[in-house]
Amino acid sequence: MSAKIELKSFLFGCAVGAAACSFYSSQIQQFVKPAPPDRAKFWEQVLDSAKVLLEKGNEKVMYTANISALIYSELNGKYGKESCNWCGFYFLKNDGIDDLTESTVFVKEITEKCMILGPFQGKPACTIIPFSKGVIGAACRSKEIQLVPDVHKFPGHIACDSASNSEIVIPIFDSQHNLAAVLDIDSPVLNGFCDIDQIGLQKLCALVSTVL
Repeated sequence: MSAKIELKSFLFGCAVGAAACSFYSSQIQQFVKPAPPDRAKFWEQVLDSAKVLLEKGNEKVMYTANISALIYSELNGKYGKESCNWCGFYFLKNDGIDDLTESTVFVKEITEKCMILGPFQGKPACTIIPFSKGVIGAACRSKEIQLVPDVHKFPGHIACDSASNSEIVIPIFDSQHNLAAVLDIDSPVLNGFCDIDQIGLQKLCALVSTVL
């Protein structure tokens, strides 16, 4: 009798465990968005287009303007408008600059390093971002890529566009390996970017670094 009870308990435990695992997996899938199977090939094609644009002109503003337009249009054209709602560059500015982000009357000077807005696609954006603020600031301080699945959970996030829910920022370095710019891309969906995007964008930013 005891053996039968133990067997029933064991089978019941297995059933409960399987149900729990199934529920957990379903919940994880709601937050982890797998990359489309053609995502790597997509970035290869974008990189090829970026190389062609570089052959046509290597001036910084001209080239970064074309690259931001290329990424924005290709992402939205291939994967729909939910893939990207903002794409652009910020350039390093070492000297002090007036901060108008909090008031148009009372101006305070930013003495720390900051990034200033460059060419972009999307809604009007924050013009000045200090190293101490936001996802871009974190990328500048750490000199590492910031892949943020939910910007609302990121400490000090700057909401330039309220539609943005996820973000990826790629630091870009000059020939002396000094930080010179960042590429910032926002998505209106949570977990809008993946490791494949990171790899593709790194290769793209290596091209951009040649014009800085």
